[in-house]
Amino acid sequence: KDEKLQSETLRWAVSGDVKIQDFFYIFGSVSASCRAGLDRTWAFFQSEFSHIHSMVKTASPSIMDAVIACCAGGYCSSSRADEIEAFFEKHPLPQNKRKISQMLEEVRTNAKFLERAVATDLAKEAFWKELDGLTR
Repeated sequence: KDEKLQSETLRWAVSGDVKIQDFFYIFGSVSASCRAGLDRTWAFFQSEFSHIHSMVKTASPSIMDAVIACCAGGYCSSSRADEIEAFFEKHPLPQNKRKISQMLEEVRTNAKFLERAVATDLAKEAFWKELDGLTR
């Protein structure tokens, strides 16, 4: 995935050329494109938080909910959940508190699931080779 194109796309999303009710879709597309896209979108959200917040401050809180979900909701790491939580403690959004809480719960749940899955035979190449042999 093209880093420069992703960055340009994120900047375009907040340029004013995209309607408020649609701009979060762009964040979702970049963040879903690859792991680097997710990281880039989260970093962009943090660096442009004041601008993004000012864009949506008079809109429905559901718009910021969608932005938060697109920019921070794709992780499955407890340490990343802690980082996200710390960010929102420093930048409180009372109208979005429920969404932030739900998103953090989802990230932490996914992290626990991943830890359990990695500890099983599913994480071993031999398991998949044997399974492949059984299906041929």
